Amino acid sequence: MKTAAKSDLYRKLPSVDDLLRETEIVALAAHEGHAAVADAARAVLTRLRTEISDGHLDSAAVDVAIAGLAGAVEHQLRKALSYSLRSVINATGVILHTNLGVRLCFHPPSITSEILRAPTRTSSSRSFPENVASATSMWSGFSKSC
Repeated sequence: MKTAAKSDLYRKLPSVDDLLRETEIVALAAHEGHAAVADAARAVLTRLRTEISDGHLDSAAVDVAIAGLAGAVEHQLRKALSYSLRSVINATGVILHTNLGVRLCFHPPSITSEILRAPTRTSSSRSFPENVASATSMWSGFSKSC
């Protein structure tokens, strides 16, 4: 597409100020706030300008896009104001409080073999060798590198 044709398409686009004066947009701004609506209008117009510069829109497509600007601004605003956090499962406490995160290489080799051979005694909901605490306490000054 020629540069002259692109500049004609750019001229068809309204300014942000003109867009904010349309009746649908004024009602939206009264309900959602002027700053948020203005940001949404800027985002929509920027996207249209990008599509024109990439050559994706011709004159007819720009006319259709201009006719639907109010809906596009409202959609952009809803997207911007929507709740963006997602549900996740936080298993940090499980890893920390059950000692699943403890690597065996933090202990000296003799203690590691003792931990692996030690019988387990269950108390409440945990299953961990009780003799590990006494075995590891004698190595408290030992370097914790692998």
